[in-house]
Amino acid sequence: MILLNSLIQPCMFTVISNNVGITHGLIKLGNGANRIMTTGNNGGSSEYSEALSIELFNRLVGLNLVKTETEMKVAEGPLLDYAAMYNNALTVGVSVTRAVAFNRPYTKYDADKLLKRKLNAMVKANQGIQIDKYILHIWTQSGKTASIVKRITRKYAKDYKDVIVLISIVNTDSIFFNKYPLRS
Repeated sequence: MILLNSLIQPCMFTVISNNVGITHGLIKLGNGANRIMTTGNNGGSSEYSEALSIELFNRLVGLNLVKTETEMKVAEGPLLDYAAMYNNALTVGVSVTRAVAFNRPYTKYDADKLLKRKLNAMVKANQGIQIDKYILHIWTQSGKTASIVKRITRKYAKDYKDVIVLISIVNTDSIFFNKYPLRS
């Protein structure tokens, strides 16, 4: 699996895309996702996208939540959304975002602006915890948006060696609008 290999390989920038189907009311969230849902975050409306992110990583490669955004020691500056542990040996800092343009098509300009902001902030984040690898998890509503993001992401490869970018196409608006209650 590409995601697993990317986690354990040093200095390897990786871009992966996947499809995620969610049937509301049938998904049972694990401990990490429930913890994110109950501790909240430092502003914004992204609990659902962050909870589903750790749930996906837990199910795909066994990442376990170590600290949520609000549990990390925060200095002034950029934040990670959560820290997770792989195989009790590798600490992964995760930033979760949504690639969406409201009431208009998503563009290359949107993708470039999002990636520049998130990648720069992610690697500058000082959370009081040693991070071995970074994951930028980007949720998209369509394959077209995912393709745009993937194409633009490649231009950042040489500057971000220990970053994995996971682009997830998802079939639910709740991630983008943070309003549909997920069952735990």
